Amino acid sequence: MTFNPLSTPFAQHLNTNYIPSNIEIPRIRALVQENNAALAELIAQIEALEVVRIARASFGEQHMAFLSPVKRLPDDILSTLFLTLLADPDHRDVTMSSTHPAVVISHVCGRWRQLALNTPLLWSSLTIHTPVAPRGTYFRNTGVDNPIPPPRVNSHEPLVDVARRWEKELERIKRLACIWLGRSKECDLSIDFHASDPLGAFNQTDGHTGMGTPPATMLASLADIICDTSHRWKGASLRLTLDGPEYSSSAFYRMLNLKPEDVPQLRRLSLSASFRMAPDTPGNEQLPTPPDKTTGMLGGVSLRTLTLGSISVNVNSLPVRWEQLTDLQFDGYIDVFTPQTPSNRLVFDFKQALSLLERCPHLVTCDLSLAMIDVELPDSRPAGSISLPHLKSLTLRYSVPGPHFVTLLSLPSLEVLMLPNYLDINVPQVNCNGGIGPVESWLQAFGHNLKEVQINVANLKPSGLLRCMDLLPNVISLHLDHSGDRHTLSLDPTFNWTETPDVPESVDGDFLRRLTPPEENDVQAPSMLVPCPRLEVINFPKHGGITFTEKELFDFIAGRRRTCVALKSPGLREVTAAFETLQELDITAALREEGVDVVGLTLKVLYPRRIPLQTRNRRTRADYDSDF
Repeated sequence: MTFNPLSTPFAQHLNTNYIPSNIEIPRIRALVQENNAALAELIAQIEALEVVRIARASFGEQHMAFLSPVKRLPDDILSTLFLTLLADPDHRDVTMSSTHPAVVISHVCGRWRQLALNTPLLWSSLTIHTPVAPRGTYFRNTGVDNPIPPPRVNSHEPLVDVARRWEKELERIKRLACIWLGRSKECDLSIDFHASDPLGAFNQTDGHTGMGTPPATMLASLADIICDTSHRWKGASLRLTLDGPEYSSSAFYRMLNLKPEDVPQLRRLSLSASFRMAPDTPGNEQLPTPPDKTTGMLGGVSLRTLTLGSISVNVNSLPVRWEQLTDLQFDGYIDVFTPQTPSNRLVFDFKQALSLLERCPHLVTCDLSLAMIDVELPDSRPAGSISLPHLKSLTLRYSVPGPHFVTLLSLPSLEVLMLPNYLDINVPQVNCNGGIGPVESWLQAFGHNLKEVQINVANLKPSGLLRCMDLLPNVISLHLDHSGDRHTLSLDPTFNWTETPDVPESVDGDFLRRLTPPEENDVQAPSMLVPCPRLEVINFPKHGGITFTEKELFDFIAGRRRTCVALKSPGLREVTAAFETLQELDITAALREEGVDVVGLTLKVLYPRRIPLQTRNRRTRADYDSDF
């Protein structure tokens, strides 16, 4: 079927401003009617063919489904694929809901649903983050001692509405928790529980919502559901906010008082308890402050990984089996940020840190938050007396111990050293030998084995950064920080401004040139050519502390990428930098133009935003009137 649009007697007048005569108008109308009839017939044929097309496509898809390889997979392989999907980092912290991967899988087909329900491991991780309860005065008191009858309430009032929605959400979470626990059968459980005590909601006398259960009771019942399965816990992350240190009436009292025998399989525990009322509030000094010696879950016989938030009791008083830990993170005491700590307050200082490390001989990873202002005390122990033969990763926050601390440690397996230390850069560096600061002391002792390092360059003395680079022959990942202008902050009330050391200008063009291989490489001795010969990842400071230009960064990257063969290294593959000036050079494009291989190179360069021009905008009287 063909159609020639030029077969009309008016072809020469098409797409012009031609005005037809009175005689031609009936002929044109006849042509249009004839064309419309043919067009309607074509549309009907197309619609009929579209129906056939859809039916054919559906027929093919339905029959192709029989040939799907997934349908022929045995149940054991299919369930393994389900578990692999759930283990993906994007799905590890998914809360219990209809979008949870396990639920989605169970809704695909009958076979998948049955298989999902018969795979308890799919349901063995519970992520429960409860919403914060509205003010307790909006909940009904059902106690027999309350003589005040419930007033009539309007469910559309915002405060009543939010209270009822909170209660419904808690009921939903409890129902889903029961479903997950039932489907997990007797599998080991991983619990992620974040919740807060309702503020002042334990004994309410007014503001009824017509809903029956006080919020504290609802939260306690949810905590009970979780605690009833504590014998199955393999991992638990508990982040609790209490009304105060006296927590006997807390909704989480039972959880905080679990005994070691209640958690026989617990291997990983992260515990953080905070308070709306500070523990040192007058009249509360002697109150128990969880976690403390009564927090039995800390003494679990299987516990290997422990993360402790800031605490208010001596860490040595906790019932932890320190000798069996392999991974430890301790955020210090609640007063960790006090510059000059009174004698009646706890300070996690260098001495306590050494004592704690000595009690944990099997650590593999360790992350400690030290008091900011500290002076190393004499220690009579011989060098290397504290041996941690398995320790691979060590992070020390807020303060960097000096040479004496370092000499007491024996860390033959240490590969990762993180010394971010953002806060005490204004503290005078004490106990430094021959002008060598604490950071350099660590690198002198352990730098030859380190593969990943993070340091704050503001803590180094002038030229110290270049000396540090010479101490890292095997480092692969280097993270350099800077706290900005050290003159803007001093947390030490006795700090002498006249003695402020100069900020070392080390992260500059000279520093980059020192780390850039020369054009003529000695292949026989690549390690002698440039510091950090095996460097693959480098993060420059994001908050000041750099003065190199885009061109100097370009030269550094190009030199490193071109000489990776001579340096016996995969080469530089990731660079992060932040400039304080507007962009002038597209570094990636410039590298390509110079013939530098950028395949596999990740370049993250941050620039400040261009400031837009402002126009003066005055509000009119009508603008003000519309506000009311």
